[in-house]
Amino acid sequence: MRCPRCGLDGRLEEYVVNGRAYLRVVHGSGKSKVQCYIGPADFYVHAAGLLRLGLTNLQDVDYVDLVEEAAYRLVRYAKTLGFSEPEAWLTKVRELRMVLEELLPELKKLEEVLERLVEAREEQ
Repeated sequence: MRCPRCGLDGRLEEYVVNGRAYLRVVHGSGKSKVQCYIGPADFYVHAAGLLRLGLTNLQDVDYVDLVEEAAYRLVRYAKTLGFSEPEAWLTKVRELRMVLEELLPELKKLEEVLERLVEAREEQ
């Protein structure tokens, strides 16, 4: 499953502390194992809020901030693992770069349209 905290793949695991069930996503194994805490199992509905993406009002989301935060989290998570799996990280970094490269022309077009709209408003 994709971790709602860091966005990386992992496995959902339930564990019990003092009689209460909690959820976490486990990434890696052995010495490179990293765990992301999700929350109490009985209150878990959807953890998308951990990435600041609400499920009811998507038009209010600052997508630039969301993408920026996700990219920084990916880098921080890679650093916590100490790059113990360079092949896997290289694949992820290349995938991210390819996605961003595909988006750049579309972002440039959008930027040009918005610039024309701003200029038209200023001329009025």
